[in-house]
Amino acid sequence: MFINRTKVEDVINRLLKAKNEKDIILRLQEINEVFAKYSYFIMGNIEIFPIEVESYFYHPQWFPDTYSHINELQSNRFLHPYLHRRGNKAKNKVILGKRGGIDIVLSNGTDYYFGLLIRMAELKIKGDYLSFEGPAKLKNFLLKKMDKMEDLPIELKNRVELIPRQVFHLPRINLNPLRNPAYFEQPLRTLYNLQKSKLKSKDLASIIASKKMPLTQNTIETLLGRPSTVILNGVKRILLP
Repeated sequence: MFINRTKVEDVINRLLKAKNEKDIILRLQEINEVFAKYSYFIMGNIEIFPIEVESYFYHPQWFPDTYSHINELQSNRFLHPYLHRRGNKAKNKVILGKRGGIDIVLSNGTDYYFGLLIRMAELKIKGDYLSFEGPAKLKNFLLKKMDKMEDLPIELKNRVELIPRQVFHLPRINLNPLRNPAYFEQPLRTLYNLQKSKLKSKDLASIIASKKMPLTQNTIETLLGRPSTVILNGVKRILLP
């Protein structure tokens, strides 16, 4: 798949034409794949290769997902970064330390909010690669490397897939299930390279059940690139009666 700014705008336009929850979720998963599998992007002099992302899209009529921050910086700032804040105004303080994260803003209009949270990524800096798992760790590192990060445009590039891998869609994590039960379990978290992630047994159980894969050590090794009796037993405790 060839990716550029126009291609992403086309995918966003298809999302905005969807008027029911099922179609919107499918479009959001498609957008997740664009960023987790088919593209990488440049901010400043850093190349960022997302591996795990989550969609936070809010449309007041068609998709009122209040897990989105609904911050004004998540609206009409297409392909710019957004640093998580306490509140919905640009002037609110950025969340620092072990909480918060960084989104890619994918809204090019004023009537909806859309941030793509980067949960895990590889960074290339002057030829060296660094891995970051956890949105706060990534955010903290980038804040040390860049000034006025939110003013920087995001430059999209095509990613070369050297080893074909499956993409998996799972529920988002670290959310309060009571805040918006209708959206809590929606599969809006996308992982591209399971072998570089530290998935919990619950996530692997969801993948194995949805794909109807056998509960064997070979399955664990296929998904993670390594065998693990501990993980296999954890998955069995979840799936077996």
